[in-house]
Amino acid sequence: MKKVILIFLIFSSEILSQVENVPISHRVYQFLKRMEVRGIIKNFDDASLPISRGEVANFLNEIYAQRDKLSKNEQGYLELLMIEFENELKKENFFETSIINDGIKFNDGLLSDKAKYLYTYRDSNVNFFADLLFNLDTKFSRSSNVVLAEIGGRLRGTYDGKLGFYLQSTDGQSFGDKGLALEEIRLRQNYKFNEEGSVNFDFTDAYIKYQSKYLSFQLGREFITQGYGFSGKLFISQTSPSFDFFKIRFKYKGISYDFVHSWLLGTKFIIPDTIAGNMTLINSKYLATHRLNFNFWDKFNFGVWEGVIYTKRFPELAYLNPINFYKSAEHSLQDRDNALLGFDFKSNIFKNLQIYGTVLIDDINFPTLGTGWYGNELGYQFGLYFANFIKNADLILEYTRIEPYVYSHRFNENNYTHNGFLLGHEIGPNSDDFFIKIIYLLSKRATLTIFVERTRHGRNPIIESDTINVGGDFNLGHRQWDAEKVKFLDGIIENKLKLGFDLLWEIKKDILLGFGAGKYEKNFLTYVKIKVDY
Repeated sequence: MKKVILIFLIFSSEILSQVENVPISHRVYQFLKRMEVRGIIKNFDDASLPISRGEVANFLNEIYAQRDKLSKNEQGYLELLMIEFENELKKENFFETSIINDGIKFNDGLLSDKAKYLYTYRDSNVNFFADLLFNLDTKFSRSSNVVLAEIGGRLRGTYDGKLGFYLQSTDGQSFGDKGLALEEIRLRQNYKFNEEGSVNFDFTDAYIKYQSKYLSFQLGREFITQGYGFSGKLFISQTSPSFDFFKIRFKYKGISYDFVHSWLLGTKFIIPDTIAGNMTLINSKYLATHRLNFNFWDKFNFGVWEGVIYTKRFPELAYLNPINFYKSAEHSLQDRDNALLGFDFKSNIFKNLQIYGTVLIDDINFPTLGTGWYGNELGYQFGLYFANFIKNADLILEYTRIEPYVYSHRFNENNYTHNGFLLGHEIGPNSDDFFIKIIYLLSKRATLTIFVERTRHGRNPIIESDTINVGGDFNLGHRQWDAEKVKFLDGIIENKLKLGFDLLWEIKKDILLGFGAGKYEKNFLTYVKIKVDY
């Protein structure tokens, strides 16, 4: 009966526009991808994430209209997602509970399948939500262990269906082996945690966003991705640190356009000062990108992407121009910057199968293609996504190859990094990667993920104090005395194998338990994770 009432309420009222984005780590994107490959939803542009809660709600509506095509597990998963996004699906009679509004309840609150908040407020102009966040992550290796405890909150809301804001901040502490904690890339990227003797870490994302029917503007900081790929993305990957940016997005039917100008952290210098203490100086650094996407016949997507890294000056008007051609502008600015070009596609021509791929051109000289000239700096990624290859299970096969010197630049300050970490695929230049992933929806509450990944990397040899540059380090561009011709995977070959599984179980709405095991960067790890989003 509860399910019938929920469905009636959702479809007996109009949809509200909710401007805030759904973070890229949210599991709804995995579900939307499955539905896209199965042909149930259209115009899902996952090459530019995140998207707004209102857009996600529209996709959930589209899926519900074809719910007879879903398995029992998928229908149950959809039901839980629709509860979470109910504010975007209807006006009133919400299946939710909040501590401040309703007090602490168990059977009808914390331990129910209602959407859970610390506080909610709505009127004819404003929707406002406050969430309490808690994460407890325990990792075990053969010889040590670490516990990561994190607590924080989230504030978000929309005014008049057009102006939205988002603020999420968490603070955490590690107990145990810090080296084991640093297996997690987000902690390796955290400034506070990497201070000598520190066991604390903190994270903050915040932005404001204005959205009209076809156009949106966003200013602030959050994690974003650009491009396709599950092992990583060649343009802006999920392993990239978050950064501050200004974004313009236009979307009309099957055409979308994204412009992003980002403020990054460049090269760091320490100036000794025996009186005031050492002074840290960091060069200014920026990334401008834009991408135009076309959706043809709901079966084929094609995108053109361009980016440019530049440093040591104020933001350039040429790169703040959202419709400029960056490579030509870079030439007119005296060829000082690192311009990149990319193309991506995905095709759903075959039932339950998506073919996708990306080509990244860091630099190219067509007459020298195939000669081994170092300046032909290309990256490739191709994959197959089989939806429902067995009932409720998806299979992903992916291969990535990045030629020598990709992401580097003759001026090392212009390498494709933020705070020393790659913005693109984490395997880096002179590398390739074979990736297999199975996603199995065990029930409406539980998802099992199994993955195997093998990476090969050609590292620059170091002989005494000299580096032999074979293009294997994104921090070292081609020097005048380096060889003019390079061979893929030249240098010292490093082979890495990652494999494991992750089991995520939503015990009750917004209360999740995770368990996993696998071989990662250096250790064989197991973990147990509890996440509460109230």
